[in-house]
Amino acid sequence: MPQLDDIGCLNALNKYLELKSYAVSGTENFANDEVRKAFQNKEVPMTITWGGQLGMVMDENCIDKEDVGFLALNTSWNVTWSFGVSKASSRKDKAIKLLEYLTSKEVDKYVGSYAGSPVRKSTYEADKDNYPWYEIHYDLVTKYAKPLPKMLNAGKLMEPIYKGVYSVFTDKALPASALKNMHNQVMKLKMEESK
Repeated sequence: MPQLDDIGCLNALNKYLELKSYAVSGTENFANDEVRKAFQNKEVPMTITWGGQLGMVMDENCIDKEDVGFLALNTSWNVTWSFGVSKASSRKDKAIKLLEYLTSKEVDKYVGSYAGSPVRKSTYEADKDNYPWYEIHYDLVTKYAKPLPKMLNAGKLMEPIYKGVYSVFTDKALPASALKNMHNQVMKLKMEESK
């Protein structure tokens, strides 16, 4: 676990805050749909979103979508959903059939067209002319994205960080004190975890 209250984290948080000056008012309350609408309606000149939203961002409601360009951040995390079937399941055969269907080529093509991020290489290749972001998104997941580090109770440990960054972004805390507080909360959770 990195030291959250060091100068590197403080510099990174301050750089993040600088981006706020380019954001539209109320951004701190945006969820996926608000991001999508702001971009589609040209209320913002650019946005950062996740690959699983591009299909909806680039649907028929997007104004001047032929002028939209895409890029991949070379520091992206590659986060995917995983599914499993319990060994104790009394309907294991049905569960496996459902998973086979959900991961089929046909469903992947549909998911890619709707959400924007298929999981099969064949879908990226077959449909790249229909969805202009497929090429850069495929590069993102195959060349740049890194798996999240293995960490027990990652969600619980990340919660103080998300809350701390949000408190700074919404002017409820100063960066240095927020980082110290985040660090202390994470260390407390790690100590409780090791008991």
